[in-house]
Amino acid sequence: MNLLFIKDRLFYVSNEPMTLNADSYYIKTQNEEMIEELGLTSVISFETAEIDGDKLRATIYPSDNDKLIVNTNLADRYGLTSGDHITIIYSILGLEERIDLLIDEVYEEKDTSLLNIYYPKGDVEKILEEKKLPSGQPVLNYLQNEEALYQYDDDYNDHDRIVQMVKRYDEEADVIHPLYDEREAIRRESRIYSLLFTIAILIIALAIFIYDIIFNDREAKRFKRTAALIRSFDAKGKTLNSIYIGIRSKIIVTFTLLLIFSLIGAYLLSLVDLVEVLLIVCLIIATLIISLYTIKKATDKKISINQTLKD
Repeated sequence: MNLLFIKDRLFYVSNEPMTLNADSYYIKTQNEEMIEELGLTSVISFETAEIDGDKLRATIYPSDNDKLIVNTNLADRYGLTSGDHITIIYSILGLEERIDLLIDEVYEEKDTSLLNIYYPKGDVEKILEEKKLPSGQPVLNYLQNEEALYQYDDDYNDHDRIVQMVKRYDEEADVIHPLYDEREAIRRESRIYSLLFTIAILIIALAIFIYDIIFNDREAKRFKRTAALIRSFDAKGKTLNSIYIGIRSKIIVTFTLLLIFSLIGAYLLSLVDLVEVLLIVCLIIATLIISLYTIKKATDKKISINQTLKD
C-alpha cells in the first residue's frame, strides 16, 4: 500500500460532486418569504431503514426520477441489487411506521462513505397522503409541517454563497448538505492530524537543535582535550578525527533523513501544507549548520594543547 493510496482513502477530500443529490440543499425554515422567492420544494427526510430485519441509519432523501435508488456503499454492505426489498421507517406520535419499497437501481457514488437512499417522492407522498391521523389530518401534511424541510437545487461548489443567501432571509435556518457536511467533517479531522503531526515534528527538530547547542559543545571540548593530548605525544590525530566525524555524521544524517522522509510522507498525505514544510526544513537546515560547525570546531588541528586544556 503506497502513500498516495492512503491519502486517497483517508485524507484526500474531493471537490467534485459525486452523489446523486450533490446539487441539492435541504433547508430547515419556516420563513414564508424565502420559500416563495426561492421556489423551495417541501420534502421529507428519513434517517432509518430496515433490510431483512436489520435496522440501519442512512441518509434518505427523495430522488429526482421517482425511482428507489441506493448507492453502492449500502448495496455492497448488505448484498443488495435491483428488485430487493427495503423498508423506510419513520415515527409519528410516538409510533413507528413503515413504508415497504422495491429497489429500482444501484448507483455508484465515489468519494463518500454515506449510506444513501433516494426514495420515489411521488409514491411515498401518495402513501403518506392516504394514511390519516386520528384527527383526520393526512400523515403527509403532519410530517411536512413538523419537519419544515425544503429542497433547493443549485451548484455544489456554491455552498458558501447559498448559505449566506439563506441566512439573509432567516438567521436561524439550517442548511443541510449531506456530501458537503461529510467532507467538512473529514477536513476537520485532517486538520487535527496535521496539527498533531506538526507538533511532533517540531518537538523532534527542536530537541535535536537544543542537543546541538547544549550538549555538543561539551562533547566537542572533551574531544579536543583527547585529540590535543594524542597530538602532544607526536601521535597523528587523523584517525581519531575520522572516527569522530564518522560517528557524528551518521547521527546527523540519520535524524535528517528521518525528518525529511517524515515531511515528504506528511505532505503527500496532506497532513502539512507547503508553508509548514518550508518552516520545518529551515529548522532542520539550522540544526545541520550547527552540527557541522561543532564537528569543525572539535576537529580543528590548529588549536594548541595549552588552549585546549584551558577550555
